[in-house]
Amino acid sequence: YRQQVDERMFAQLKHLYLMLKRLEESTNKIKARLGRLERHQEEQENDLSAQVIDYDLSPQYEPEAGSSSFQQSSQHQTELSQEDADDLFGCND
Repeated sequence: YRQQVDERMFAQLKHLYLMLKRLEESTNKIKARLGRLERHQEEQENDLSAQVIDYDLSPQYEPEAGSSSFQQSSQHQTELSQEDADDLFGCND
């Protein structure tokens, strides 16, 4: 009887050990994926920052006479608050 209990406990321990190993492998895969996603997000943010800088340095579009409403609406959409700019460039304290 004692030997049967020991064998069952050993089998359960072995099963738990294998489950723990699989969990560790899954965790490592998730960490690696998260790292790739974070790098990809940083690259996208850097690209976006470069686009914003390029846009700020490009000459502003001058609409034809009579289309001032377009100019007003486009200026409104491209204005960034100081808080937005700080968030975009990582300057928030």
